[in-house]
Formats: sequence, structure tokens, C-alpha cells
Amino acid sequence: MNYGGKLLYFGVLCTKTVKSLLLTALMLLAVTFSVSAQKVSAGALFSPKGCGLAVSVPAAGGECTASFAALADFSGLLLGKTKYPGAMFRFYYDYTIFSKSCGPSGDAFTLYAGPGAMLGYVRDRDGIFGAAAALSGELGIAYFPVEFVRISLGFNVDLGLHFDTGDKKTRIYMEGLIRTWMPQVGLMYCF
Repeated sequence: MNYGGKLLYFGVLCTKTVKSLLLTALMLLAVTFSVSAQKVSAGALFSPKGCGLAVSVPAAGGECTASFAALADFSGLLLGKTKYPGAMFRFYYDYTIFSKSCGPSGDAFTLYAGPGAMLGYVRDRDGIFGAAAALSGELGIAYFPVEFVRISLGFNVDLGLHFDTGDKKTRIYMEGLIRTWMPQVGLMYCF
């Protein structure tokens, strides 16, 4: 086996992925500055599925929130099945289903849900890394302990395809379905 060639291929692929994620982050910053008069939030997402950075901006005239996230995918990493994380980019339109203010301090709870999409280079159940594309759904609850802090707990599902470039096969992205039960905690700063 030619491990040097495989490592070189993986290094080139990782470099392209990192460049894509950096370009995406720069575009998100441009969007953030263009909507600076509106309420924007930025922060981190944590889950057994993976961790990353997220930005949310008001969309559709304030009826919903557009959320962008760049995440490291931990599929197989925490169990020792692989040494390297995957990478994914998510986009959601979150609609507020229910909102409630509590107490004189202005604490607020919000129930939200919405559709989205996911693109990435991730590991699937068969242990093979490959490109993936999926339609996504998200459901969660957010708590605002103070005006500029948002803590959220959510669940998301990815229904899509996983492309194995080595075997030239396309399969259903099973990790996106199986890991739906794993929660995602978000800590965002609103400005």
C-alpha cells in the first residue's frame, strides 16, 4: 500500500476544505457587516456529533433567522474509529414557533424549527470519508438569560447522500439519520 500517496491526497483534500471554510467564514463576516443594524448573533456549537462556529442573522423581513455553521464532524473520532474529523457546513432558516418572556428581568424562552441544508466531507457508517450533501431539519429551544446571551439546545437531522469517491458509489448518508437523537448545545453572543 502506498501510504505516502494517501497522506498527500488527504493533506491536499484537507487544505481545500480549510480554504473553503475560511472563504465561507469571510462571506459570513461580510453578511454580518451588511446587516449590522439588525440583531446578529455569533458563537459556538457543541455536540457529540461535532463542534464549530455559527452566525445567525435576521431574514425574510424578521420572520425567521438564517443560521450558518462551520463544524468539525466527530463521526467515529470519539470512538477511535478514525484519527481525523470531517468538516461540514450547515445552513438553516429557523422560524419561531413559540416565544415566552418570564419574570421582571426579561428572561425569554423561544421554541424554533426550520429547514436547511448540509454540505461536507464526512465519514459515514461504513467508515469511509467522502463528500456529503443533505436536506436538513432542526428543532430546538433557546433561552436568553440576559439580552445579549443566547443558550440553545437543539436536534437536527440530515437526509442526504454520501459520495464514496474511491469505490465510485453513492449511498444514503446514514450518520445524518442515526445521530439525530444527539443534542447540540449552542452558546451565542447577540450584538
